Amino acid sequence: MSIRIKPVDEFIINSLINGKMDAISIIEKAKKNGFSKHLLHRASIRIGVIKRKNSMAGGWTWELPEEFELAKNLEEGAHDA
Repeated sequence: MSIRIKPVDEFIINSLINGKMDAISIIEKAKKNGFSKHLLHRASIRIGVIKRKNSMAGGWTWELPEEFELAKNLEEGAHDA
């Protein structure tokens, strides 16, 4: 059984794999890549994106859940071996 990753999911993962990003930037980048805000929102919920408000006057940031960081570290370790 293979798991098929949706293009929008892959977009979010690739955008956030190296760390958090402000929500406005990822939404603008998604639009440039043909993904609607609604599609991006649904995918972020499916993936489990962590959304945090920076401050009362600040914007929001998005980041991947810890499981993605662990998987990235394991993959990098496998390439180093």
